[in-house]
Amino acid sequence: MIAQPKSGYFCFFTKLELSSFESTNKQDWMILESNAEPGYYSKANFPINERHRHDHHLYIVVKKAIPCFQDMVLRKSGEIIREHKLSMNASPGQLTLFSSTYQCIRIRARELDQIYPLIDGLRLAGIEFLKHKKVSSFSSFVQHKKYIHLEMLSEGVFLDTNEPNRYFVLVPHPLDYTQFEKLIEDIKYSCKYNHFDASLAYLNQGDQTFDFIEVYSDHCHKDKLKEFKEHIDRLVK
Repeated sequence: MIAQPKSGYFCFFTKLELSSFESTNKQDWMILESNAEPGYYSKANFPINERHRHDHHLYIVVKKAIPCFQDMVLRKSGEIIREHKLSMNASPGQLTLFSSTYQCIRIRARELDQIYPLIDGLRLAGIEFLKHKKVSSFSSFVQHKKYIHLEMLSEGVFLDTNEPNRYFVLVPHPLDYTQFEKLIEDIKYSCKYNHFDASLAYLNQGDQTFDFIEVYSDHCHKDKLKEFKEHIDRLVK
C-alpha cells in the first residue's frame, strides 16, 4: 500500500520581493514586508485581492543563529499569542539578506500593533533581532514552517482545512526553484488557470518526504485542481 501524506509541519520555499516595513512607530528591529499573494494575478493587470488587501506578511530578522530555532519559535510564539490573545500567525523561517542567510520570524497579521508584544516576548526568551536598517526592495529566497491539516480531495490533491483557499498538489519528485518557476509559468500561459499564487512545499513524515506545490486561489474547484495535477504529472517526469 502506497503511503499517503498526513497533517504535519510543512516547510514552504519561495522567492519574494522584500523591503523595509514602513510604520509610523519608531522601528528598533529589522522588519521586512512582502506582498501577501505576490503571484496571485499572474501576468495580467487584475484588481487586488480584496479579502487579503489589509493583511501584512512580515519577517523579523534574527541576529544570530539559534539551536533548535524552529521548535523554540513554535513553542514560545504560541505561548505569547495565547497569553496576549493576539490575532496573528507566527512561524519560524529563514531568508537571504545582504548575501547571507538569516533565521527569521514570519508573521501574518492585520493589526500591526500586535506584533510588538510578540517581539518583546521572544526577546525575553533569548532571541536577538537585527537592528533596524532601511533597505530598498530586493529579491529573497524565503522559507518558513507551518502546521497544515490536510484533507484529501482526490488522488494527489489536498485541501488545507484551516485555510479553504489553500491546496497542495503532490509532485513526483523534488523540484529546484528554476524548475518550479518554469512549471508555474507554463501552467499560467498554457491553461485557462492563472488566478493563483504558488510555492514549493514539502512534508517529512517518518522516513519519507512528500513534495508539493502549494496553490493559493479563491477561484479554484476540484475539477480544476485535478487538471492542474494532470498538467504537472505530464511535465514533471
